[in-house]
Parts: sequence; structure tokens; C-alpha cells
Amino acid sequence: MKHKTAALLCAFSITASSLAFAAGAYTPKPGSTERKAILDAMRAVVKRMSGLDVVFVVPYLKVDQGWAWIHTVPQSRDGRGNYEAVSMLLHKKQGKWKPAGIAAACEPGVDDTPDCSEKTFIKRLKAAYPSAPLSIFPPQMLHAQ
Repeated sequence: MKHKTAALLCAFSITASSLAFAAGAYTPKPGSTERKAILDAMRAVVKRMSGLDVVFVVPYLKVDQGWAWIHTVPQSRDGRGNYEAVSMLLHKKQGKWKPAGIAAACEPGVDDTPDCSEKTFIKRLKAAYPSAPLSIFPPQMLHAQ
């Protein structure tokens, strides 16, 4: 009986893992370990670039195949200071989320110069990070191609 139970648990685990992988892009739940790791990686970049210790309002976050695209609005810990929106492409390497590409001022909707148009922006990202799945990017970015 123990062997049957172990075999069933193993089969369930493999099936659940396969379904999770096949599910495609998803948004990690607030408070989850994965979401915290992504935000902590992003927070370190913002701290290094600006010296600010921020918390993030997260209008958009998608993860798929070890890649994440996140759009945030940083604010001070007390919520009184709001800062320029920041988006970032992150890649999970050796179990840790690492920034791959930052889009701050040159982001569609923020900077309307031709080099920052949605069409140009997504093409540059795809060229620089060809293994990043398109499923993590906001649909409006992809429709501009």
C-alpha cells in the first residue's frame, strides 16, 4: 500500500508540474515568495540607481519560463512620495531573479520619440533577449509590432 501511495503522489507531482509549466504566463500572487524575490531584485536596482528605498505599486507583472516583465510605480515607504514609473525585464538564473533590461524614461507611453515607440521597444527587447517569451509582455506592446 505504501508503494501505491508513493507512486500516486509521484504521478500527481509530475502531472501538477507539467500543468504548471504548460499554463504559460502567470502573475505571482501578492505575498508569494516568487513575487517578493522579483520585487526585491527590482528594488535593489532602484536603490543603486537613485538611492531611494521604495515600495512598489504593481499594475502589471507576468512570469513565464524563467522570465518576468514588471511595470511598477515606486513610492516612498510612507506612501507620500511617488516616483517615475519603472518597468523591467528580469531573468531567473541559478534560482535568483536578475535584472535583464530596464525601461524607465524610454518606455512606450512615457517617452514618445520614435526610438521609444512600442513597436521599436519590443523589437529591441526581442533582439537583445530572444529567449524571453512574448507571453510576459503586455498585449498593447505586442500589438504595436
